[in-house]
Amino acid sequence: MVERKGRTSLLSLFKPRRLPLGLLLAPLVMVADAGQALAQLAQADAVMHRPRPEFDPIGLEVFGDPGDPGGDFLLFPEIAITSGYDTNIFRVKENVVSDSFVEIRPRLRLSNEGDFAQFQLIFDGAFRRNLSYSQNDFNDFGGRLLYSRALGEDTQTNLDLAYSRRHDGRSNPNTPQDRELDLVRYNEYKASLSVNQRLGNFVLIPGGQASYTQYMRENGVSNADRDYVLYRVNTQIGYNIEEGLRVFVDPYMDWRRYLQKDVGRDSDGYGMSVGVLYDISAVSFAQFSAGYFTQNYANESLEDASGFNFNLQAIWNPTDQMTVNLTGGTNVEETTVAGASSTTRYSLSGGVDYEVQDNIMITSLIGFSSDLYNGVQRDDQYLQGALGLVYLTNEYMAFRLTYDYDARMSTDQSLGYEDHTIALNLTLQY
Repeated sequence: MVERKGRTSLLSLFKPRRLPLGLLLAPLVMVADAGQALAQLAQADAVMHRPRPEFDPIGLEVFGDPGDPGGDFLLFPEIAITSGYDTNIFRVKENVVSDSFVEIRPRLRLSNEGDFAQFQLIFDGAFRRNLSYSQNDFNDFGGRLLYSRALGEDTQTNLDLAYSRRHDGRSNPNTPQDRELDLVRYNEYKASLSVNQRLGNFVLIPGGQASYTQYMRENGVSNADRDYVLYRVNTQIGYNIEEGLRVFVDPYMDWRRYLQKDVGRDSDGYGMSVGVLYDISAVSFAQFSAGYFTQNYANESLEDASGFNFNLQAIWNPTDQMTVNLTGGTNVEETTVAGASSTTRYSLSGGVDYEVQDNIMITSLIGFSSDLYNGVQRDDQYLQGALGLVYLTNEYMAFRLTYDYDARMSTDQSLGYEDHTIALNLTLQY
């Protein structure tokens, strides 16, 4: 990253020579990945999602209308306090150091669910303080608006607006290796909209999103050369063989534009996948699609990314006490690694949740991902594992004990690491 004096105005990206105006407006009338009609039946009955009236938060009634029960808004306040120990806080191979930490996560959710519309407004944060190494302290926060409305029997619209202040963690390959440097922070703005339209046995789901990622000045470096906007449109076209069983095709296009013109990382992406969705009973849900993608870069010195892509989500409830989860997918991600245009990430993870009794659950997860760097000889593989014990005391309090494992294996052996984290969490809610 290079210190730069000037930024390109965000408005300059709307000039026709940068991107056709019609394409820029498309996300405003169509949400990326909106075609993923996620689990409705199996997820609602999954171990970690099913209703538990004796332990679920009560909520505070606000803006209520005695004459209209469906017009009541419920406010759910929550705060989680976590204390933990991390064996390798900088995610390095040599000169490993450990540290203890305390993390506080407040959350406030305002919800209204009527017969034709659902509304949620969420504010949350994550504030961590480390005992010895303040370079790893962070203050994350954000807000999100979710709104869904039925327009007749066969049409539904979904709106998602979000802002968040986040940071690049030490396991992020774009994070500086120098442990004296603070974490890099960024602002992210997202807007997405989709329409779910049924036409007999056919389903049409046009969607789109627009996002803007703005990096903050850290460690004496501007980071303005990392600021970019992303636009994406897709239209899933499906056919219901029967209720809950659908085959579909899902083409998409995206455009990534950096605010500084001389960065040279602008790209256009295209892809097509074919898939099937199964959501017939509370026992199992599955959605799988596979196809081809390509990401083409305006700078000819940067290597284009292309290849096989897939998306998978599955939930299986073999018994009343057990849920099996499986997720995976492909994504093209931006990178600051010199000479690389991007990384193509393939990921797959699965886990089992087990209900010992109504208020005690055991959760587990194991995941593998691979980052293939386009343009340079570097491949990174990540292995993650997690094990947790959840104890629900009552509707106001819950405890969680967790163990997390994180490891990176890289063709650049100096970048490998292994980490273990154990933490105890107390959640207070109403």
